[in-house]
Amino acid sequence: MIHLDEFEFGTPQKGEKGCSQSEKSRVVIAVEIIDNGKVGNAYVQVIKDFSTKSLKKIFDDHVDIEPEIVANTWKSYAPLKELQTINTRIIRK
Repeated sequence: MIHLDEFEFGTPQKGEKGCSQSEKSRVVIAVEIIDNGKVGNAYVQVIKDFSTKSLKKIFDDHVDIEPEIVANTWKSYAPLKELQTINTRIIRK
């Protein structure tokens, strides 16, 4: 199982909320959870934006099997469910 999340990394700027277009770095992380519930491999990539194309790059570069993907309800994850190589299960937080 792979847990996937996207976030911004950096110091919040005055007056900004959420995923704003600021000087912060946008990042996606994929963390493998192995059979005994412990963390296996973890991969982090800086991405241009939170689009499906940008989020998919971590799969192209690091996830070469067909695991169950656990992600939040961010709109850019929905198209990933259509890809045959990725079995996603979207969860609500």
